[in-house]
Amino acid sequence: METRSEHPYSLHSEDECDRLELQAKVARVLDAGSGSGAMARMLAKRHPGAHMTGLDVHPEYVAYARAHAAANGLPNITFEQGDLQAMPFAAASFDSVWSKYVLYFLPRRGDAVRELRWVARPGGAVTVAPNYMPCMHQYPIDRALQAALDLAIPALADIRLVDRLPLMFLEAGFRDVTVQIEADRLYTHVGPISAAQRRNVEALLRGGRAAVSRALGSDAAADAFVRNYPAYLDRPDTCTYTTLWFVRGRAPMV
Repeated sequence: METRSEHPYSLHSEDECDRLELQAKVARVLDAGSGSGAMARMLAKRHPGAHMTGLDVHPEYVAYARAHAAANGLPNITFEQGDLQAMPFAAASFDSVWSKYVLYFLPRRGDAVRELRWVARPGGAVTVAPNYMPCMHQYPIDRALQAALDLAIPALADIRLVDRLPLMFLEAGFRDVTVQIEADRLYTHVGPISAAQRRNVEALLRGGRAAVSRALGSDAAADAFVRNYPAYLDRPDTCTYTTLWFVRGRAPMV
């Protein structure tokens, strides 16, 4: 004879199974190194049934992202402050993890890859998308400018990280590791750059000016580089190429 449990399920109703099915389909997505929150907001808009979490180490970036998400009326997105190299999340917290550009700025990149594996659920997908040698390939070659680029750009980031990144994924325990390569339209152009591309390059160089000055040996050399590189990109006879590598893996099933 069937008897009822002495500890009945407090949420029981004739609709509970339907509710649990819907709950199970809410994807949890992490934007690791979310910056302004632009990518997280775009994904939240496109996938209203998913919940987006943005993580960034800078509190002012988190505040900016929260304000813009609120202004956009996005209820399925949150932003947290934290370090990608030691994330404030429990194991298996996310169904999918995404990180663009950020990894090559970090001092402990191996720790960050292991953390991405830690926070992904078993079978969850992780994608890291850095540039390969950004801003390093131009034609025609201006030898003086190229010599400055060869010193300045590596001072800003580990621009050859993607050479090692697939193996780092395997060492962290990821399965089904793949690489897809495409042109990064932000940093690839034929002929003069657009006004938006120029603003982006100028802002990037301003932000990294201290590192560029150290790499080139003086403030005067850094100032000349900050002037000369955008001026080169303005020319109608120049081409610049930068690739974006999508390194993907899956957290192993337990």
